[in-house]
Order: sequence, then structure tokens, then C-alpha cells
Amino acid sequence: MTDEEKHMTRRKYREQQEQEARQFQADRDQGSEPDEPETDSFVEDGQKTREEQLNEDHELAEANKTSLLKKKLNLIIAGLVAAIIVVYLILFFVG
Repeated sequence: MTDEEKHMTRRKYREQQEQEARQFQADRDQGSEPDEPETDSFVEDGQKTREEQLNEDHELAEANKTSLLKKKLNLIIAGLVAAIIVVYLILFFVG
């Protein structure tokens, strides 16, 4: 790895990745084999990369946790409202 590759900016890295992807697509369109072996970033149409799948799984897990938390909070709020009503009834009839 050269010194320039070690200190590459994000923009240059993205541009390099896009250039490699375009080269790969051009090679595949021409029917020739790409210069480099296929990696995670080059997948067949309709398939997700490992990173995309992990992000989707994380979003689903987060949505499930959020839904469960909403249910718990609704039960707690309903319990507190019921407790307040009971306290007012006790104070009304006792006092």
C-alpha cells in the first residue's frame, strides 16, 4: 500500500469505488472477466450486500423494540390514570 492510499480522503475513496464499480459493470456488459475477483461490493442484481442486510436487520430489530416499548408505556400510563382515579374516589368518599 502506497503512502497516498493510506491517507486517502473519503471523497477520493468513494470516487475510486465508483470508478471500480463502473469498470466492473463495463467488463460484465462486454462479457469479459473483471481484472479483480468479485467482492462484497459487486453482487448480482436482486441480491443485497452484507452491509445492506445488516442494516435492514438492525432496522427491523429497532422497530420491534420500539413497538414493545410503546405497548409497555401505554400500559403504565393506563395504570397511573386508574391509580389517580382510585385516589380521587377514596378522598371523595373518606374526606
